[in-house]
Amino acid sequence: MAIPVKPSVAKNSIVMLSAQVVIKLLGFFFTLYAARVLGVEIFGQYGFAVALITFFSVISSAGLDTYQTRQTAFMIGNQSIDSLMTNSFLARLMVSIMSVLIIYLISIFINKPLSFKVFLMLSSLAMAVNFLMGNFSSALLGHERFKLYGVLAMGSQTLGTILGLLALYIGLGLIGIGIAHFTSAVVATIVIGLIVSRRVCRFRFGGSLAGAAEILKKAAPLAVAAILTTIYYKADFVMLSFIKGDTAVGYYNSAYALVNGLLLVSTSFSATILPRMSGYFRSDEAKLNQLYSNSFKYMLFIGLAAAFGATFLAKPLFILVYPESYMPGVDALKILIWALALMFVNMIQSAHLIARDLSKQLMIITGIGAIINIILNFILIPRFSFSGAAVATVVSEVLAGIGFFLLLRRHLPLSQLLSWLGRLIPAIAAMSLFLIFTPALNVILRIIGGAVIFAVILTLSKGLTRQDLDYLINLLPWGKN
Repeated sequence: MAIPVKPSVAKNSIVMLSAQVVIKLLGFFFTLYAARVLGVEIFGQYGFAVALITFFSVISSAGLDTYQTRQTAFMIGNQSIDSLMTNSFLARLMVSIMSVLIIYLISIFINKPLSFKVFLMLSSLAMAVNFLMGNFSSALLGHERFKLYGVLAMGSQTLGTILGLLALYIGLGLIGIGIAHFTSAVVATIVIGLIVSRRVCRFRFGGSLAGAAEILKKAAPLAVAAILTTIYYKADFVMLSFIKGDTAVGYYNSAYALVNGLLLVSTSFSATILPRMSGYFRSDEAKLNQLYSNSFKYMLFIGLAAAFGATFLAKPLFILVYPESYMPGVDALKILIWALALMFVNMIQSAHLIARDLSKQLMIITGIGAIINIILNFILIPRFSFSGAAVATVVSEVLAGIGFFLLLRRHLPLSQLLSWLGRLIPAIAAMSLFLIFTPALNVILRIIGGAVIFAVILTLSKGLTRQDLDYLINLLPWGKN
């Protein structure tokens, strides 16, 4: 008999998803406005700088943040949780100083305009402050204080977006965006730090070098895996910039922005279930496997539906959100969207590996994918530009996903996956036919109509069962506790 997932996981997911929707919408709106104000070439520089900063920021966000969230979930009620926060803060401070210095050296030797270099340094300082803010965010996630986390995260993003839009409006360009990022990071970190210290767990400055070093050592496999993952998510931006120039990056960034916006469902859900998976790993193997199975199925369905839908709607989506000068990015979107479908399930598999303390295996598989990605980029970008970069990303995600699935195969049999895919095919086919034969319909109506058809057919084919529907009903505010 299947063991149902606690409704609190579902409701926590909705809280996180709601917060992420607001955050992503703000970020997406800012990206669209920046694309219009900056133009293709400068927007390409912006995308290149963000990609470079991301290489360093994942050391904190996916390394130290993930480790601290997991350990906090283990240690709730234990007084040593205070020392975890203190030592983690010191570890983050060490990493942030080193990262800023490395980026400074890169800015000296890179062949870019002065405005780009200033923006890069301001962004690196904002990144360093965000490293420290992650100390408090991880404490909230580990305690499953998702509502408080969501409110604070939305406030931080809102402030950053308002300041960024103001900077662009008054003509400060890239430098203005950098100032906005740094200012909002400082304010948000101070506010979140004070609230967490007073309402969740006590924080004091201090810590020991030995304690910080131990945290860095234990978080290292997660950080390395995150860096390797970022290589095949962001290396294409860097290589495109050097091989094809900033205009090509601008086209690619326009497609990637749409994919990144759709990815919020999976990122929010995987962040929500990681603490619960970690707890189940210690206490209840059956519940862990059931949570993994349910999560995998839902993300598989949503990811493939989004991929097929965006393939047919790529051009009208670009017409809706971008100026005509960005239309070459449509080809990149049609390819990148398939990486999105794979990312949906790969994030769930990664969370499961982390919960089972299989970080080293995660690092190895991710490393293989990163190496293949770099090789493919070297081969494909010179000939196919941003379309080649998109293909390299998809291939890397496929190989990583296969590796994760094989590693976790005893927790999710291949026969179960094939059964889900068989029930998914009629829903995908019906939705695709609707999108193909309604080219004159408004794109928003096509999205809504396609989603409704997909959900109805999926239910009729029993891809979504009564148990699934009951579970989804519990996502609503009036669902059972």
